[in-house]
Amino acid sequence: MHHSLKFLVTILFVLFFTACTFGTKFVELPEPDLFVLEETTYEEIVAKYGKPNIESSVVKNKIPVKMVNYGCSTGSAAGKSVKPWVVAERILWLYFLENNNKLIGHSFSSSYEVDATNFDVNMTEKIEKGRTTRNQVIELMGPRYGEFMYPLTTDQEKRMLLYSYYETSGKVGRWEIIQRYLHVTYDANGIVTNVDLTESKN
Repeated sequence: MHHSLKFLVTILFVLFFTACTFGTKFVELPEPDLFVLEETTYEEIVAKYGKPNIESSVVKNKIPVKMVNYGCSTGSAAGKSVKPWVVAERILWLYFLENNNKLIGHSFSSSYEVDATNFDVNMTEKIEKGRTTRNQVIELMGPRYGEFMYPLTTDQEKRMLLYSYYETSGKVGRWEIIQRYLHVTYDANGIVTNVDLTESKN
């Protein structure tokens, strides 16, 4: 799964010089409860958001997976992004099983002020393995989360919440990119089994 997350970075500069391609359909990031794992279909997503920016296939745990991306950017216009000189952009990734087009994962990031996903890393210290529940994680970290199930996870009995944030700032030729991920794995009872926070800047 980390491979697919890194793949997000490759489209940052492609999106930078584009407008919100899907107009009112992608003006704001959708709420996670609009995506139901094992129920929402590829066809339903395309009907709602239109043709994806990017569509590709990968194999996860020997199972073919379809990845689709929606994204938009309005640059660093005043009042749009979380802070000055930060590129305002939204990125949504959706993952489907190739054999039935059913959703198995979703993730998104935004540096727009209205729906920013720049979660508070200090709150992660309150997440306890073996004790904290999935719902408590969402209460702590906020409602802008992604979620994955097998084969995007390594264990068929576990699922994963994902909080992600990408920030591109600076000027042409002098860009700085900040990436922040929080992966919280939980079991069939909704109890957290693992917490992984990663940050990078370049």
